This record gives sequence, C-alpha cells and structure tokens, in this order.
Amino acid sequence: MQMMTEQLRWLTARISSIRMAVAGLMICTYAGAATALEPGRDYGCTTPIRIGVYEFGAWYAQGKGVTVDLFDVISAYTGCTFELVELPREDVWFAMSKGDIDVVPGSIWTKERAKLARFVTYVNVPNLAIIRRDGPDRSQSLDAFLAQRSGTIGLIDGFLYGSYFDFRLQSTLGDDRIVAATSPAILFELLRSGAVELVLAPSIHYFYYVSEMERQASFEVLDTSKAEAQQSGFALSRARFSGPQADNWMRMVEKLLLDGTIREVIGRHLPPRLANSIMTR
Repeated sequence: MQMMTEQLRWLTARISSIRMAVAGLMICTYAGAATALEPGRDYGCTTPIRIGVYEFGAWYAQGKGVTVDLFDVISAYTGCTFELVELPREDVWFAMSKGDIDVVPGSIWTKERAKLARFVTYVNVPNLAIIRRDGPDRSQSLDAFLAQRSGTIGLIDGFLYGSYFDFRLQSTLGDDRIVAATSPAILFELLRSGAVELVLAPSIHYFYYVSEMERQASFEVLDTSKAEAQQSGFALSRARFSGPQADNWMRMVEKLLLDGTIREVIGRHLPPRLANSIMTR
C-alpha cells in the first residue's frame, strides 16, 4: 500500500512537471510569435517610410508602376506604412542626405551613395545602344559609331551606365556629340525626331517607352552583350535603418524573389520574358 502511495505521488509530480514544461513552451512560442510581429523594430517603420519616386518608366510614371505595386506587397508582408514622395530625379540623393526621404527604389550602388544608404538589390538590368534604322550606316556596332566621330548620342542625364559605356564615351569628350535628356521619355522623343541618332538606355525603358511595332520598324539594338548588367534595388537610408533592419529587408526581398512575387509584379508592367531575364533569382 505504501509503495502504491509513493508511486502515485511520483506520478502526480511527474504530470505537474510536464504541465509546467508545456506551459513554459507555449509561453515561449507565443512570445516568439509576438516578437516576430514588430515591424517598427524589425523593418524600421515606427513611422511611415518615405519613398522618393521620379519618372522611371515601368518603375514609376504618373502615379503607377512597379514601385507602387511592390510597396503595396511589402506593406502587406511587413505591416509597414509607406508614403510616396515625388521629386525630380536629380534631387533624390540630396533629399536623402537631408533626411527628407528614407528609400530610393531602382538604385544602383556607388561608393558615394553607400555613405548614405545600404543597398538591397533584386534586378540586373542591361543597358542598350539603340540606333535609328534610317540613319547613316554605322556597321551596326557601337564602337564603329563612336569611331566615326560624328552622329549625336542621347543619354539620360546623371544615369549610371557602367564601365563598358563610360570607357567608350570618353572618346566623345570635346566632340559636342552628347545630348543629355532629363527623363527617359524625352530621350526617346529625341531619337524619334532625329535630334539624336543613337541613345543609350536601360532595356526596361526601351520596352516601356517604345511600342513593339516601332521597335521592329524604326530602331535597331546594337550588340553590347559584353557590357555588364547593372544591379539595382532599394537604397535604404543609413540614418533611418540600422544594419540589422537592412538585413531583415534583404531577407524579405529574398523571400519575395524566391516565391516569384517580385517577378509577377514586374510582369504587370513589362513583357514577362523581360521580367524573367532581369531577376537576380
């Protein structure tokens, strides 16, 4: 009888211990879940995050584009609130330096910009050299076009084209051949009107601003396959986002890349084949 009483006491104590362990585990689980749902801490959005936007083709034009749709997705994913702040393109980095905006989408890393921002990239966008079909024969080569030291070239003012194009454009210094456009829309109007014979532009702009019929009938894309594609994505202000918060943004973007969300968003505004070709994942 005494043995049975001892066994009963041991069993009761054991059950109590198990219940306490389960309760503790549940508390930890709920605490962990609650901790994971703190966007202010994890993503730096205790107040609305200000996104600096400017005309950039499929990414942003007339209040629509990849940027608008993508931040709607990110808002649903993180619980953060975003505000779009329209600015002239040339003013966005000054605005970030003054603390007036927190994120610049569609940004390319440079050493100077890295002093202000941490970068989370998600696309690789090649730049193209596009020539009028009715222009003088340039042997269908960018190098041949530049070597003739005639013929005007249209660029987007302040845009970063990469070392392949920068090296070649050095040969035009002093020739007065360069026409800088303040927006991609103006750039392609210069090409249509014949004000320039050749333009350099990101592929995403060519397929946004120029119809398929026009691409086939009026323009030719020269071979610049050796040019490096430009990695671009979000520039997150160092003044707003800590290193761990930027890492959380990177993990979130990686998830949206792997599950196809970013590809689907871009495919709403550009041909799906082009959207697939520029993804980093």
